[in-house]
Order: sequence, then structure tokens, then C-alpha cells
Amino acid sequence: MRRPSARLLLTVAFWLLLAAWTWLLILPNPIPEVVDAIPSGWRFIAAKCLHGGTYAVLAIMGWLWPAARRGRLAVAGLLLGHAVATEVIQTYVPNREGCVRDVVIDWVGLGIGWTVVRFVVRNSLTGGGGSSDRLIGWAKISGRAGLAGGGSRAKVALPPIPADVLPTVRSIRLMTLAPGHPDAARVQGRAVEGVHPRCHVYAPLGPDLLDHLGHLLASNARPHDPTRWAADVRAGDDWLDRALREQPGNAAVVTGPADQKLDRLLACVRAGLHVLADEPWATCAADLPRLADLFHEADLRELVVWRLCPIRHDPAVQLLLELAADPDVCGELLPGTPDDPAVLLDATRHLRGTVEGRPVGRPAWAFGPAAGDALLAAGPLADLALRLVLPARPPDPALDLAGVDGTGWPGLLDRDQFAAVTGLADFPPELASQVSRGTLAYRANGTATATLGGVAVRLAVLAEVDPPAGGGDTLDAVVRGRRATLTARGGVGPGELTVEPATAAGPVYAALGRRCQTLQGRYPGLSVQDRGGRFRLATPAAGDGGYAAVLGEFVRYFRSPRQVPAWERAAAVTAAHLCVAASEAAKRKQGVRGV
Repeated sequence: MRRPSARLLLTVAFWLLLAAWTWLLILPNPIPEVVDAIPSGWRFIAAKCLHGGTYAVLAIMGWLWPAARRGRLAVAGLLLGHAVATEVIQTYVPNREGCVRDVVIDWVGLGIGWTVVRFVVRNSLTGGGGSSDRLIGWAKISGRAGLAGGGSRAKVALPPIPADVLPTVRSIRLMTLAPGHPDAARVQGRAVEGVHPRCHVYAPLGPDLLDHLGHLLASNARPHDPTRWAADVRAGDDWLDRALREQPGNAAVVTGPADQKLDRLLACVRAGLHVLADEPWATCAADLPRLADLFHEADLRELVVWRLCPIRHDPAVQLLLELAADPDVCGELLPGTPDDPAVLLDATRHLRGTVEGRPVGRPAWAFGPAAGDALLAAGPLADLALRLVLPARPPDPALDLAGVDGTGWPGLLDRDQFAAVTGLADFPPELASQVSRGTLAYRANGTATATLGGVAVRLAVLAEVDPPAGGGDTLDAVVRGRRATLTARGGVGPGELTVEPATAAGPVYAALGRRCQTLQGRYPGLSVQDRGGRFRLATPAAGDGGYAAVLGEFVRYFRSPRQVPAWERAAAVTAAHLCVAASEAAKRKQGVRGV
């Protein structure tokens, strides 16, 4: 027999307590007179403490059991109204009288209860994930399966979820929506404190879903530091409506097609869900005002909308940011020109690779006109450029962004390469306009140039099918300052950073030594190697690529949405303006049919 869940028990207890309290409030004999043992001078105080204390307990219980924010707000409204209604009813009960004072006392009790939930209960629980919760590889699949025989509803239920993976208060409970991109699985590659092990997946029944579950199972089966995800999978054509209606979690992971992403993000926020999503979020100029609306609506609801940007957690990138901001090492950034920019960021991405030893590719939709546009996907590079150029204040696209231009050239895949990347034997009909003579052309490569805060920058995104042996996606960066030029390489494997002084080498070398000492806590053993006037610093490998660090950031701001820096929202909007403008400029120049 299945044990009742903690949420069900809390729900039943709430309604029983509310019913009993309502009955006591409308009894003809006032509560204090029932307790003869209490001295008369203390009866008033005891009665009012009972009033406030009971409502405080109801407030705590009523905030914990609803799964969705809307449910919690509805219960809060019910309790506020209950305090008023019972006082009104007492005016019609013999020996009782309603008064505004009791309503105020009841509301104070509710306020105390909600304060306890917000500042005590929420911060005292570990919230699952990490070492305190052991995760279990469990799955429940239920949904509408488009199988031969009429698409009937099929449900397969595995054993009930063990008690140790029941949700805890204020932990993140992930809802992954239509996973197709490998980033959706990489987010869950490591257990992160504050993320509950039970996750939920809503998606159409198909190979993308099965591939995502395969990655979760691979993480669970990893010999070293395994995860133990408990996946509740709900597959069907109505996956999005069902996810927003049921809301078993409180945070959505969105990694779907770019031209549908903003609609999904807005739907999630309006449903009261926090969101973690990869870029791009905007694919055309018409999306930019809606992107601003997205952040505005999230602020109104105290929700976090966070970009999945692991590149910022690469050790080589973090060290680059540290040294670029040091006036004794890099100095003030040069202004540069479009032909000779002061900041150059080149990223190489690969269509195939491995995650936890399992091969990964790309879904077919990733090669469409919007999803396959390299310049639209350059948001992480634009974010890094903004961190280098304007780290001290929120950027404004109207004031800080100028001279945007873009150039693109296609990537070409024959049928065999396309099959190896997507697992499909042939090009699907929706990509037919991009196929010529058995070869698919898509917007794989591009460069964007712009002036950010008076500094010329260039961003480049390149695509290759397979990475070199033992390699993966890479980032190459060059930052030119008045005292030195910084060159960094990050990505898979250990990174490195080179400092080439533009002035006297001695002061730059001394400043590097001091900076290395202050960074020993983050990079033990960090030291400077003199290579004949050029100084090299080696950085550790990025581990999981920075995905666990992104999820950790998300957890931190999930618990305190008002602490999200204004810079983050401003940078997301500015980066989107840059990428959209560069993409549209490249489209005007590009002559490849369908691309």
C-alpha cells in the first residue's frame, strides 16, 4: 500500500485545523471563558495569543502544501478573508461580538507565519541535491503516445517514489521542457545543493526525449560522483499546456527551438515558474520589446529568468576577466577600430561530441533558419564582451551599442554527415528549402562587429562537425589594453592565458605576481612563467564545462530573486540587441539559398 505523501498529509492537516478553528470561533461561549484555570487578568492575553498563534500556524501550513505559487497566493487570500468573515459571523452569535481589533491580531499572526516561512524554514532546509540527498534512478512515464492504433493514452508506472526524494521546502524542482539540445542534459550532469533529485520532464514522445533520459541514466551510472536523478516523465502532444497546468516543479529548463523559445519563456513566467534557458531568446527585432517584457513580468512576480551561459565559469575566462580589470596588468582598454578591434572573441562549436561517454549530436530543428543561425547564438560571447568592456554599470543598448555589422557563411552537411549528427536517414521536409544537390546549407558561421561603450569588439562563431581527439568546443580571446595584450584559450581541457606587455615588462610582471597571490584560493598553485618577455599562466580544466556552476548561480538567485544584479538583465537585453542586429546584417549580405 502506498504511503501518503508529505504534501498530502500537510494538506489534510491544514483543512482539519482550519475547520476546527472555524467551529471554535463561532461557538456561543468565547474561548477564554472555557478555560477557568487561567486567571481572569490573563484570559484576554491568552485568547489573543491563541488567535494570532493559530493563524500563524495556518499561514505556515498554507504556504507549504500548495505546489504552485498561484495556489499559495490563493490560500493566503483565503486566510485573510477568513479572519474577516469569522468576526462578521460572530456579530450574529449570542455572547460573541466581532471587532476590528481581532482582525488586526489575526492578520499579524498571518504575517508572523509568512515571515517564518520566508526567513526561517526556507533557509534552514538543505533543499535536496548535493551530498545530503541521495538520488534514485526512477522514472514514471505517462502521456499520450502517438502509436499505431489511434494515439491512445498509455501509462507506465514504476514503483512509487521513495520517501527520501520527496520535495523539500524551497528546493528547486526542475521541469525540463521538450529537451532536444544537449545543454538540457548537461545542466543535470552534477548534483547541486538546493536542487531536488526528483525532476520532471514534459516533452513529445520521440527520440529527443529518449536521448535526454539516456544522458540522465548515464550520469546516474557514472562510477565517480554519480547522480541519482528521479525522473517523472510525462510525454504527449499537449506537453506544454500540461506542464503549465500541473506544475509539479517550480523552475523550468528550456532549450528548444530559438523561434519558439521566447513564447515558452513568457508562458512559464506568467504561470509563476522560474526559468533557466539557453540562448538565443530573441530571433528578430520584433522580439526585443517582448524580451524586455519578459524581465519586467519576472520582476513583478519575483521570479528568476537566468541565461544558461557556462562559458563565464571557464577558469581561463574568469582569469581573463580578473586581469583585464586590473589597471596594473592590462590597463585601460584601447578603443580599437572595426578593422582592428580591441576585444576579439572566437568560439568554435562542434556538432558532435560526448557527454558522460555517450555520443551527442543535434536535433534536426537545430539546422533551421533561426535555430541554426550562428550569430543569434553568439549571446554568450556578447555577454563576455560586456563583462570585459562595461563591468561596472548596467549596459544600455541605446547608449552603449553602435556600429553593429555582421557577416555569415554557411556550413554544409551531406546526407551521411546529417545522419551521423541527427540520427535521421534523410533531410526532413521542413529543411527542404536549404538542401541543394544532396547537401544541406545552414547558417553555421558568422562574425559580428560592434562598438560597446566606445570599445570596438569582434565576435566570431565557427562550426565543425567533429572535435579533434580528446578535444571539444573552444574559446579564443584577445583583449588589448594600454599596458598589455591578454590572450586566452578556454574550453575542454586545461586553459592558458598569455600576457604580452605593451610597455615595460617589469611592472607588468610584478603586478601579475601580486595578482597570482590573491587568486591562490581559487587557483592553487597559479604562477607566472616568463617566456622571453611574454608571461604565461596555466588554468585548470573547466570540469563539466561550467554547467554545475550555472545551476549553482540559479539556486542562489532562486532563493533571493531580488538579489539578481541589474547588470544581468541589462546585459541580456544588450547582448540580444547586438546578436539580432548582426544576424539581420548578415542576412542582407548572404546569398546562399534558404540560408
